[in-house]
Amino acid sequence: MSSTLSQQILKSEAEDRIDAFLEPIDSLLNDGEQAVAYRLLKILQSQAKRQWVEERLRSIHQQSVPGWHFNMLNDVKRGQVYADALSLIDVRDRTVLDIGAGSGLLSMIAVRCGARHVYACEMVQPIAEKAKEIVRQNGMADRITIIPKSSFEARVGEEMPERAQVMVSETLDYGFVGEGFLSSLRHAKKNLLEPDATLIPCGMKLCGVLIESSKIHYMNHVSCSQGFDVSALNEFSRSYFPVRLGTYPHRILSDIRILVEENLYAFTPESIRRTIEFEATENGTVHGVAFWFEVTLAPGVTLSNGLDQPASHWTQAFSTFCQPLSVKKGRSYSVELTLTEQSVNIVPL
Repeated sequence: MSSTLSQQILKSEAEDRIDAFLEPIDSLLNDGEQAVAYRLLKILQSQAKRQWVEERLRSIHQQSVPGWHFNMLNDVKRGQVYADALSLIDVRDRTVLDIGAGSGLLSMIAVRCGARHVYACEMVQPIAEKAKEIVRQNGMADRITIIPKSSFEARVGEEMPERAQVMVSETLDYGFVGEGFLSSLRHAKKNLLEPDATLIPCGMKLCGVLIESSKIHYMNHVSCSQGFDVSALNEFSRSYFPVRLGTYPHRILSDIRILVEENLYAFTPESIRRTIEFEATENGTVHGVAFWFEVTLAPGVTLSNGLDQPASHWTQAFSTFCQPLSVKKGRSYSVELTLTEQSVNIVPL
C-alpha cells in the first residue's frame, strides 16, 4: 500500500488532488504505520501547502520525540563530560560511529574535536531529519552522515563505507540498559567497528541501596482498591522504573553496594545473574532497591545519575519487592540481581 501511495503522490502534480490522500494516510496512522505515513506526508508537504498535512506532521513529531530530549540537551554536565571524553581520547582524523544520534550533538562535538567523519545512526525518522538540518545549520554536513536507521540496520559498504575507529553513544536510560545500549554495542563490535575501536563509554558500574518507602512501592504495586482485591495486576509491574529519590519520603536502610561492574571492551555475556549482600544500617521495612549507573567515558572521565547528582536529567532507577522485607540493623540480607541486555531485575532471597 505504501509504495503504491508513494508512486501516486509523486505522479500527482495537481494541487487539487492532494486532498485525495487524506483518508489513506489517516488509515495508515490508525493502523500504527506512523513511519510510512510520515514519509508520505513529507512528500506531500514538498508539493503543496495543506493544513491537514502540517497538523498530522506536528502530531507525529509530538508523539515520536520524547520530552526528555530537551532536559537532556539542557543537562550541561552531560554534554561537557562527553566533550571532555572525545577530546581526551583524541579522535583527530578518525572515523566515528554515533549510535542513537538524536539531535546530532555528540557527532558535532566529535567533528569539533577533529574527527575525519562521523556516521550517525538515528532510527526515529523525524529526529533523523531534524538532525540533518541541525548539522547543516552548523556547517558540518560534509563531515557528518546521518543514517536514518537503527545501527542494527546499518551496513559497511552501504550506509558506511568503512568500519569506524571510535564508537560514541548515549543510549542509556536511568537504569543503564533500558534503551538497548548493550545489544547495540555487541552488534557494533561485530559488524560496524574496527577490532581495536575506542568505545565511549568504555566501562559501566551499577550501584544500589536498600530503601524504605511505601510511597514509591505504591507506584509499582497494588493490593486493594475500593475494597476489591486487584493484586493480580502486579504481574504487570515493571522490573525497574524512574524515581528521583529525593522527591519522595524514604529511608536508606543499608550501605551502598556495587551491583555490577564491567569493562565494556571485554563485556560479552548476554545476561548476568549474581547474589548481592547488603548489611542493614537501620531497623525498618525494605520496599526495594534504588540503583544508578556510573559510566566511564574515558580514563578519568565519568558520568553518573547517583544520589549525589541532583542536577542530572536522569533520575535514579527503582526495583520494588513484591513483598516488603523487614530488616534488623547489623544483619545481612541477600538479593538476586539479573541483568540482561534490556532489563535489570532485583528480588530478595
